[in-house]
Amino acid sequence: MEFIFFNIEKVNPTYVNQLFICLPELWKKINYNDFGMLLENFSNSFSYYALINFSYKYLEIDILDLIVNKSIVKGFYPEVKEYLLLQGNVIIKTDDEQNDLEFNEGKEFFKYNQNNWDYIKQRLLTDKRIKEAKQDYQYLKKRIYTLVGNVQNVTL
Repeated sequence: MEFIFFNIEKVNPTYVNQLFICLPELWKKINYNDFGMLLENFSNSFSYYALINFSYKYLEIDILDLIVNKSIVKGFYPEVKEYLLLQGNVIIKTDDEQNDLEFNEGKEFFKYNQNNWDYIKQRLLTDKRIKEAKQDYQYLKKRIYTLVGNVQNVTL
């Protein structure tokens, strides 16, 4: 947890994604409460963006409700809302990104293995508070508008 937190909090998000993709073992035991703990300790909006991106794109789970709720509590909701509305489309893995992962699967320097990520995703989805990340832009757009629309009258 400390390694995940430190890297999300202190390191460039692009690097973080590449690092975490190579280290599925970091995510094998993480659970919903661990995500909550990470979010409670973030000190900047970029950490929220990094977790949104990695969890939706690579873990292929949807914890957007938790992220939005924690961002409200921590005072980062305006930034998180804007990120989701303006950058939500980048949290879905593109065909090129998927092809890159598949091309590098099993290569020694990259150490990507889809089976590891499928296992982690399925384990996380056994918690009913975690949803599967739908890989459909129209669905995600509607999901984001519904999510931030439900909380847009919150006084911060």
